[in-house]
Amino acid sequence: MDKPLKVDIWSDIACPFCYIGKHQLEKASELAGVPLDVTYRSYQLDPHVSDDEERTVIEMLAEKYNASTEQIMESQERVRQMAEDVGVGFVPAGQRAANTDLGHQLIHFAAEHGKQAEMKDRLFRDYFTDGGHVGRSDRLVDMAEEVGLDREAAAEALESGRYAAAVEADVAAARELGVQGVPFFLFEDKYGVSGARGVEAFAGALRQVAAEVSAE
Repeated sequence: MDKPLKVDIWSDIACPFCYIGKHQLEKASELAGVPLDVTYRSYQLDPHVSDDEERTVIEMLAEKYNASTEQIMESQERVRQMAEDVGVGFVPAGQRAANTDLGHQLIHFAAEHGKQAEMKDRLFRDYFTDGGHVGRSDRLVDMAEEVGLDREAAAEALESGRYAAAVEADVAAARELGVQGVPFFLFEDKYGVSGARGVEAFAGALRQVAAEVSAE
């Protein structure tokens, strides 16, 4: 292709398959030789989680599915293996439940300064590897500074809620598209793929979409 393939990705910071799917797609892009122009869109799996939630993700999942913590840990171990397969860290018992709204606002702020992908990945790593709390503005500002964003500007953006409407618009767009879960990948505004499909599957999809776009 003469230009990168346009991709919009709806995902949530607290979604391990979104983290894994992001890296699967990046590896698939290299494998297929199809460059991508990626825009990350906001989505919240559980917008009702409290900002001061004290339970871990393991405890919340156990309650939600009426399962033991041992059963949840077993399922999380399978997710850890998927993450390892694409070279990303995943600590099953490390996540603290958090509302991700502010994190999504920060990603929109980062996008305006050319750091969206870096910010997204840093939030993922903090949540799934470092056991950080992505619902707290002080921690979010620390990470914004780590990826090269202005600390005071990031803090002001979160305090003012300037990007809250952008987050809501992304969620509304997902609803209009009929998105039932994330990650959801929309190629060239018309080809939709849901879930972390694997590197080979994504590579095949990229080749197919690129061929169809080139033939238009």
